[in-house]
Amino acid sequence: MLVYRIVSNKYANSLYASGLPGRWNKRGELVIYTAASAEIALLENMAHRMGQGGFMRNEFACMEVKVPDTLIQVIEKTDLPSDWSSASPYSQTNILGSSWYQSRKSLLLQVPSAPAPTGINYLINTTHKLFQEVRLIKSYPYPIDHRFAKLDKDLTKYLKKK
Repeated sequence: MLVYRIVSNKYANSLYASGLPGRWNKRGELVIYTAASAEIALLENMAHRMGQGGFMRNEFACMEVKVPDTLIQVIEKTDLPSDWSSASPYSQTNILGSSWYQSRKSLLLQVPSAPAPTGINYLINTTHKLFQEVRLIKSYPYPIDHRFAKLDKDLTKYLKKK
């Protein structure tokens, strides 16, 4: 199965897990976030980075990653609290993801996308025994439409005023 990851060019040549906390993992857990499509991966990136200033100065790449699809744990929206996609309940979702990560029962965790209502994300557990079968197939430039530059600038300015 192919999954996709949008990253700054400097990270596009290796499968890297920072260990930073996220919606589905706690600090120190080496999880790689990917999506079912490049478009969902981009939307996820934009949701997390826009408004911080300088988003459009980055040059991005799309990573196509081949993963074994034999072991996938699934979290459905119906398994989650109604406010799961807002910024505050990370503590609810990262408990679920952390439990999955620590169990090492599956290589992949399938989760819903917060900014894309019908989107699917896949988290890769880099400590799972099947991680050695995960392959970066290719990386290629993934330019962001210039029309998002004004939105990023305006959002950054608005957030600084708050």
